[in-house]
Amino acid sequence: SGFIGRPALILRLAGAALLETQQQLASCGVAATVQAPTGCCQESLQNRPLPSPPCKLARPLVALILGAHRAAAMAAYDKPTLVYFNILGRGEPIRMTFAACGVEYDEQSVPYGDMKGQAGSKDWPFGQAPVLRTQGTSLTQMTAIMRYVAAKHKPELLGTTLEDRATVDALLEGIDDLYLKYIDCVYSDQLSPPARDALWAKHFNPMTAAERNGGGHLRFIDGFLERSGGPFLLGERCTIADLFLYFALEAFSRDVCFGNRPAQIYPRLGVFQEAVADLDGLKERLASSARASLSFNGNGVG
Repeated sequence: SGFIGRPALILRLAGAALLETQQQLASCGVAATVQAPTGCCQESLQNRPLPSPPCKLARPLVALILGAHRAAAMAAYDKPTLVYFNILGRGEPIRMTFAACGVEYDEQSVPYGDMKGQAGSKDWPFGQAPVLRTQGTSLTQMTAIMRYVAAKHKPELLGTTLEDRATVDALLEGIDDLYLKYIDCVYSDQLSPPARDALWAKHFNPMTAAERNGGGHLRFIDGFLERSGGPFLLGERCTIADLFLYFALEAFSRDVCFGNRPAQIYPRLGVFQEAVADLDGLKERLASSARASLSFNGNGVG
């Protein structure tokens, strides 16, 4: 009878626990509003002391109801898990996208046997990494994952108009065309001096931009900075294409590859890199010890 006769108290107890759930979500970096039960205003919950439930029956019942509410609220935020090797590689532009969005995520090392043994399955659609596990789905392909993370958490990183978004997509493909030439040199030729010289001559030397290169040439990317006026590829607005280009330039500019040669030949790249490195959220990732501990590639070259 004490429980039935004190509905206002039960409402206040329920509302207080729901507010606590909202605070727990906020601590995970999730903006969420948990509605207090009807008849229980937020102000009264915050400013009035809450007595214990009036009878033994109330305590377990309130706990049961609020536990269900709390579980539902926390389930609404599914913390994604990035599955990748313990290297920078094609996982790093995804990590950079999460950082630029200010979103937390978990990371898991690739179980190589499972990845190849289950190639073509729901968990490993293409038998390769990176994979993002989220909302019960396994997303794959680096640029697709970058687009997904940006679309969900910070859509302006995709561009603000349809034309911008199409340009960002084109840039992602163009940067990847160039990056894959570098990767082939890393894994097929271990960046040997002859292979490195051939890579530069065909895909980086501005004098060869008009020759056959499969669309992969640094001069083409620099042209976007020239036309936009910088500091980013689309001008004043950073996009996920800038994040990928920044990482690719890091790889190209290591001493074992071309050193500072790209920035000397294409001076706009230095201004671009400084602008990207100063972005909130991203600069913390770039300076982190976790990032510094990772090699660029799986064979320890480049």
